[in-house]
Amino acid sequence: MESINKIIEDFAIKLVNDLRLSLKNKGVSYGGGQESRLAASIKYKLTYPKDDLKMDVSMNEYWKWVDGGRGTGPVPSDKILPWVKKKGIARKFAQEKKMPFDKASKSLAFLISRKIAKNGYKANYFFTEVINDGRQEILAQKIRQEYGKVIKNNLDTWQSQ
Repeated sequence: MESINKIIEDFAIKLVNDLRLSLKNKGVSYGGGQESRLAASIKYKLTYPKDDLKMDVSMNEYWKWVDGGRGTGPVPSDKILPWVKKKGIARKFAQEKKMPFDKASKSLAFLISRKIAKNGYKANYFFTEVINDGRQEILAQKIRQEYGKVIKNNLDTWQSQ
């Protein structure tokens, strides 16, 4: 069964890498093209409960809104504030408006949260496109083939006894 575990682990590694690449290709990154916090949070974990194999993929909770978009409705600007500071846009805004950094950061966070509340934002489908690209079917096919080999090998061994 180690070969099946390897198939699943290879699948998980490729899935994580492809999700990160999908985010990057859709422009989700820090300034300078660095990996985003969302991309950095994507991880997989394999566990083996009761002679079974379980694969979990995890990432920051807001992946749902990046993937599926967000409709209109209120957004607290205090949720946007850390993002505008880290993204570097608050500093640029402060320079352009000739404001102190903290005031500019709060103003920008307010403006962005107001725009999201009014218009929402579009989905980028970074997860949906990757997970629905046929890889799940290929994984199932590889596992079926490997199980077929294991069963055949067991039957051959049993018959030769």
